[in-house]
Amino acid sequence: MKLSIGDRISARSIPGKNVTGNVTAILENTVILFCGLNNHLVSKEELKKQGYKFKKEVKGEKSIVVSSNRNLKE
Repeated sequence: MKLSIGDRISARSIPGKNVTGNVTAILENTVILFCGLNNHLVSKEELKKQGYKFKKEVKGEKSIVVSSNRNLKE
């Protein structure tokens, strides 16, 4: 089954604790679960063992916004 933000799941966190919570972010190698007052990191490999699937996202070039104050007059 495909995992999406907002899904409620149970899994083992990276430190080894069993947690149940809502998916708040899907990162490159991990998923963040919100449980009560805490966020927990869960490995995607752990979730793949449970049968979850992830959509492979093609990311474009990254851009960096740089601001400069050299053109500002005092």
